[in-house]
Amino acid sequence: MASASGVPMKPWTPVVERLGCFGKQCKEGYNFEWPTQYMVDRWPTDRKIKLCRITTNWTSLRAIQMHLTPNFKSDEMACEEKAMNNKEFMVNTQGAPMTEIGVKMNGQMQIYGLRFTYATGDVHNLFEADGGIWKTRPIPAGKEIIGIYGNAGEERIYSLGFIIWTPNPMAL
Repeated sequence: MASASGVPMKPWTPVVERLGCFGKQCKEGYNFEWPTQYMVDRWPTDRKIKLCRITTNWTSLRAIQMHLTPNFKSDEMACEEKAMNNKEFMVNTQGAPMTEIGVKMNGQMQIYGLRFTYATGDVHNLFEADGGIWKTRPIPAGKEIIGIYGNAGEERIYSLGFIIWTPNPMAL
């Protein structure tokens, strides 16, 4: 197999994994997943694919959408009564790997905040409400977030997890 530049590439097989999810319905299954392994198997293997933006409402988690390079965009994971005040957040603008993902949850296990921690120590809060506590999951070294899964209900997203993979080191 050759890359877009014509340089031979070592075989690489994309494998998606799920980080443990956050929220109240994690053990009951989920009704949203993007991308699936089937989708990723059809992505170009010679292109660098990275998370670059997230669109979400910023008051409580009612909708979320992932944007990846080059021009991949997830379906929107949203509750039936989603808020219309969505905002786009840039992620990983410094190029440092993400080392941790966190969500802020209240006593009813509802998600009210989302943040990324980078290898540089920088913390990027995408949105955050008052109250609640932060719960975090480490992102294994060499892995990157490429998607989301979870359970969206009538009023909010009840559980949220992140899909990771090991990117192709030979991709351009």
